[in-house]
Amino acid sequence: MSRSHTIKFALLSLFITVSVFIVFIYFAGLYVPDIIVPILILLIMGLFVGSFLPGILATWLMIILTTIGITILVLGQMLLPQSSKVLLILIFPVAAGLMLLNRNLLGSFSSKNINQKQMESYIYHYDQVTRLQGKYNAEKIYKKIVNFIINDVDQNLLVHATAIHWSHSDQFRQFHPDEYNKTLHEVSQVLKDKRLPEESLYYLGDGSFLVISYETSNDKLLLRNQLTKDSLNDISLLQTKPQFKWGSLKVNRDNADKFSTLDEVIKHLERMMETDLVVEYLKEVTD
Repeated sequence: MSRSHTIKFALLSLFITVSVFIVFIYFAGLYVPDIIVPILILLIMGLFVGSFLPGILATWLMIILTTIGITILVLGQMLLPQSSKVLLILIFPVAAGLMLLNRNLLGSFSSKNINQKQMESYIYHYDQVTRLQGKYNAEKIYKKIVNFIINDVDQNLLVHATAIHWSHSDQFRQFHPDEYNKTLHEVSQVLKDKRLPEESLYYLGDGSFLVISYETSNDKLLLRNQLTKDSLNDISLLQTKPQFKWGSLKVNRDNADKFSTLDEVIKHLERMMETDLVVEYLKEVTD
């Protein structure tokens, strides 16, 4: 959607939302004056939740409070007409949902400034928080590496791809955005301090990092990974320790065709990390 269309759509949605609420309050005062006060309270609560709370928290509040309202109004002994009960049940989730929609549209509008293309290009290449190159650059360099491994006369060329993912980072970002960015910066600093100078570091987004190691021996890679893990364990996060999942893949002439793109590598590493997580859980249960 173009910038002008986004602006028009956001303003139209906000206009419709405000108009609907004004008309609704007017008719509620005419036809159900006895419950106009709880309607206004629920309406204000919905507007507040949809405007200021994180999306996940707002959604859960809508579900929980709507369930409680249904229990009290439908199953309880409330002497109200059926239409009034339905109105009281729906007003909060509808108001919160509409404000969530408008907030997302306005956020999209605010991000579309005059230098949008330049900013997006810069973000593609360089992450602001971690100060690392992004996925776009990782894809370009990996494609070049694989082509070199496949076509070069030296059949012993290889590269290690190591993924490090901060578990549950997306949920944490919803509630603590400042601490989330601070922790990402700390993780990136650990990688800069503990990884070898010839290794390339990338931030893939959503709490995932990638380390590309060129012709590194298995023993040297294991040592680097252990030093990195030890330093990551020293990071504290609101009196807790962030958990990290690891995955590593060696790409050489034998499997370069199978892992010809970075997306194929990342999918393999994600499956590896999920498998390791299950194995680790089973070990804890056994212990």
